[in-house]
Order: sequence, then structure tokens, then C-alpha cells
Amino acid sequence: SRGLGDVYKRQGQEHLFTANSASRSISMIRISSGEVLHELHLGAAARPSQITVFLHNGAQRVAVSDRDAGRVYILSITASAPPRLERLRTLAAPGGPEGLQYARGARALVVACSKANRVLIFNPDTEKAMGYTSISFSKCNSICYSFSIQLIAPIIY
Repeated sequence: SRGLGDVYKRQGQEHLFTANSASRSISMIRISSGEVLHELHLGAAARPSQITVFLHNGAQRVAVSDRDAGRVYILSITASAPPRLERLRTLAAPGGPEGLQYARGARALVVACSKANRVLIFNPDTEKAMGYTSISFSKCNSICYSFSIQLIAPIIY
């Protein structure tokens, strides 16, 4: 068992992405055939949980949160045949990164960190946070984290 965490598929997209917490990996699956094109192992301590896919500077990127390790992995999709996932960088996101949202207008990745009661804002091209804002998560569940991201993302446009 891979210990499926999150599954991400956007309408019109030809690939499906899964966070496999038990096997510490991310899988890329061709939707039309169900074929697993690539499984990228993130390391012995990794526990991937949430995924978002976005277009940044003309390139498709995959962001994956690792709540236990306090990290967000930024991945690219290679142009090889078949395509593969490749780790570009690892972002430090202490405080339990969970919800992920790409704010297209600001070209920024917004990360909700529930343990730290804050939202971090990253440029996906660098490993340093651009800023953060504090927010109370004390009465929210995981649905609220995602909802909070949707509220905060327009603020940074």
C-alpha cells in the first residue's frame, strides 16, 4: 500500500498526481490509460500530503506539502518520453504546511501552516519565503485551511 494522501487532477489535464505518504513518493499517472508514468521518491523521512499543480513562468510545476517535515517540494515535469517528475527545490515551511494554492496574479505559492497559525508566501523559483501573515486556525479543520487559502490568495494579487 502506498498510503494515498492527496490526489490532484485539474479539468483538461492529461496527468493525475498522487501523494503516497506510506511509500514517501509522488506518482504521475496518465489519465487516458491509468499507466503510472513515474513515481518520484522524496526520501526516507518524507510524508507527502497535499498537492497542487500550476503554471509558473510558462512551465508546469507540482508543489507537494510535507506536514511532518515542515517542507514543500517544488517539482517539474520533464519533456522526456514518458514524462518524469524532477525535484527542483525544497522550501522550508515550518509549522505544518498543509493547504497549497498558487496565486497566479502574484506568481506566488501560498502555503497554510496550521501548527504555526500562519500562511507563508513563496516565489516558487527561490527557496526563501517572500513573506507571511498570521491567521487563527484554532477553530478550523482541514476544510477551513483550504478555505482560508482561497480568502488570502486574492489579497496578495
